[in-house]
Amino acid sequence: MENLINKQDVSRRMKMARIKAGHTQKTLAEALDVTSTTVYLWEKDPESVTLARFKQYAKACGVSVSYFFT
Repeated sequence: MENLINKQDVSRRMKMARIKAGHTQKTLAEALDVTSTTVYLWEKDPESVTLARFKQYAKACGVSVSYFFT
C-alpha cells in the first residue's frame, strides 16, 4: 500500500509545476480563464479538481497529468 497518492503531494506538485512554468496563481488563472482564488483552492484541495481541469492545468504548466500523481 505504499503507492497511495497523498493529497498533500499532489498539492505540492501542482504548485511546483506552476512555479517552474513561471506562472503566478494570477497568470495561471488568466491562462485557464478562472480566478486566482480558484487556482489557490485547487492547489489547496486537489480533490476538487476535475480531470478536464487537471489536463488544462498540466498543459498550461508544460507537464503531463501523471506528473501530479507520481
